[in-house]
Amino acid sequence: WINDTQRYHAQAIERYVYDLVMRCEYLSPVRVDFKYHQHVFSLSDALPYGRWAINRFEDIAYESVRTSQAPERPEARARIDTSLASQDRERFFTNLYRDEDWRVFQYLRGYILKMERGEDGANHFHCIFFFDANNRRSYSINRIIEVIGARWERATGGRGFIFNCHNDRYQTMLRTQGRWALEPFNIENEQQIERLAQYLVDYFAKEKGQAVHIKPSPKSRVLNTGKIN
Repeated sequence: WINDTQRYHAQAIERYVYDLVMRCEYLSPVRVDFKYHQHVFSLSDALPYGRWAINRFEDIAYESVRTSQAPERPEARARIDTSLASQDRERFFTNLYRDEDWRVFQYLRGYILKMERGEDGANHFHCIFFFDANNRRSYSINRIIEVIGARWERATGGRGFIFNCHNDRYQTMLRTQGRWALEPFNIENEQQIERLAQYLVDYFAKEKGQAVHIKPSPKSRVLNTGKIN
């Protein structure tokens, strides 16, 4: 099952990249990770104390358990609840062109997002956004990331933050390892396209022990792509 899923995601990502570059000849990839603060700002967002168990419908469900000792700093629900994390994702993409971010997002041409869970069980999203590089003089990578980060914070009601995959330290590490591939690319640079596609497959398709265990619904997807004209 894992091998089939990895193969399907890898093929989908490769097709997506080649299709996207055919629609927009010059693209700039911007990669960030959407994350959540570990502890809540308000008790309304706290994950009720409980445990995972098999319910009477033979499904895995989270059951509340009474406890006399409440934790001092409760865990944030969206870190664990994939349904809430999916709702935050939907809010991020709602009305991209109708608020203060339109000056940057008007150049967005596509994106890939994948929900995963870390070793501590926390949900996070690996994300890459493709912007029209013909207009890169109108904005900088840092400006794009600043806008994306502020929008994710608003979409999550302050529960979320981003990791900037273009920061100097992280970028230097990937360059040293020969894995950096987030450079602007055009339709004529076949080698760069292949390099980027492999980079994306490594990050978005390969199983790293971070698969989401429970999805919001049977037909929901943890890997999402989008094209914007």
